[in-house]
Amino acid sequence: MALARSLLGRRYRFGGATPRGFDCSGLVLYVFERDGLALPRTTREQARLGRWVPLDELAPGDLVFFSEARSAPHHVGIVTSARGAPLTMIHASTSEGVVETPILESPYWLRRLTFGRRVEASR
Repeated sequence: MALARSLLGRRYRFGGATPRGFDCSGLVLYVFERDGLALPRTTREQARLGRWVPLDELAPGDLVFFSEARSAPHHVGIVTSARGAPLTMIHASTSEGVVETPILESPYWLRRLTFGRRVEASR
């Protein structure tokens, strides 16, 4: 979480995966790679990793995915809230850059929230 929070305020950049600018899956890729986990590049590929986690059991570092009705996930964020606390995420927003957002307080994100996944290093 410390690395993800250190990136708050970085600008949005389509296809970006460096501190010069991030898109949503690029931010996830960058943070997880620095923690020793190699992830695929796109949101759709990242949505297939790890294991499904019920939304009420998400923990810091889990991934949350968003989509329009019946479409593949188009956005991903990193959960920052503790289990049982109101759900928040760090993500790269096209309009705001890298921000921390309270999902349950945002009608836009809450309406599109689809599922969560936990990605862990294989040991």
